[in-house]
Amino acid sequence: MKLTEETLNKENCLPDITIFEITKNILEHLYSYFNDVLSPLMQNAENQVGWTDLVTKDLMEKFNNYIA
Repeated sequence: MKLTEETLNKENCLPDITIFEITKNILEHLYSYFNDVLSPLMQNAENQVGWTDLVTKDLMEKFNNYIA
């Protein structure tokens, strides 16, 4: 997966490329990642500083709908 739009060459290719494996149970891994990593980060009050109650509620509702 190329992370930037910059043309790749021998000197700059390593920092701009991420290599990962897609397994047969990718949906299970994504579900675990969303629930175990992203959800706690988004629900942490320290990470919501500056968010209004409306933004927090809307974002979490959309996030939970996406997971479902």
